[in-house]
Amino acid sequence: MNSARPYRVYSGRIAYIGDGDGDGPVERGREWFTVSVYDDGHRTIAARCEIDDAVVVRDVTYSVDTCWRPVDAFIRLNVHGRFMGSGWFHFTETEAECETFMAEGGRVSQRMSCAMGSEGRGAVSFGAHPVACDVWHLGGYDPSVMSVGALVVHRAFMSSLLPNGASGPMLSAWNFGVEYLGDETLTVAAGTFETHHFRYLLDGHPDEHVWYTSEDRILVRIRWDLLRTTYELAELTRR
Repeated sequence: MNSARPYRVYSGRIAYIGDGDGDGPVERGREWFTVSVYDDGHRTIAARCEIDDAVVVRDVTYSVDTCWRPVDAFIRLNVHGRFMGSGWFHFTETEAECETFMAEGGRVSQRMSCAMGSEGRGAVSFGAHPVACDVWHLGGYDPSVMSVGALVVHRAFMSSLLPNGASGPMLSAWNFGVEYLGDETLTVAAGTFETHHFRYLLDGHPDEHVWYTSEDRILVRIRWDLLRTTYELAELTRR
């Protein structure tokens, strides 16, 4: 990296493509994201997410450390044109905390034990609800040393337990299964990518399939039958 600019940036757009109701696929939402990667390995994403049919707009800033563990986040949520809530999240080796204000419920402060990482310290990951971050749950996994079919239990914190993230934002703990399904070459609107294919086994919901690049864990495709939606990388720029 250039010493005058101790970071690099990549940005893009993700299209939310719904199955449609007899008229073929339809874009039901979109997401713009910009990620800054710093010399020390930390990275920060700034994302704007729009879901047309549910009329959800979410603005998120979220940072992780060099091991892809959450550091802090800010989330502001609007539904049907109305402010729903905004919250600040912070993670240490022992604690996850949230300070939030919601239109219904007012000010809420939360603190939860965070000693649930793979080495017994720190949060493994955080679901801030930009789709680009769905693959960041996998930041700590190395497919090169995993067997196809390898299955683990993943422990994460979430800002909302709703499928579209349209509640809170508040802090919740959530466990789900992660299975490695192998590597695939995928072509989407943004280009052709070599990807790792995983699936999330979600209790009470259909599995969520995710494909992402090894470098930078960039989302290439997600398919989730629950929402009858495919999420695909439509644009990507590196600078």
